[in-house]
Amino acid sequence: MLTRNRIKDEPMRIRKLNAQVSEYYKDLTNAVSFSDVQTIWQLSKIITRKHLDIMR
Repeated sequence: MLTRNRIKDEPMRIRKLNAQVSEYYKDLTNAVSFSDVQTIWQLSKIITRKHLDIMR
């Protein structure tokens, strides 16, 4: 059963959870920057080319 204090604290708890979630997503999007995407793209092209050379 919810006590009066728990009901009062609930909005604060939800705000804290929302802040944690948005921080987590910010970390995720910062981890993969555009230059990382470009590097991965170039590496995948090189690997594909080498793979095709081996297959011939």
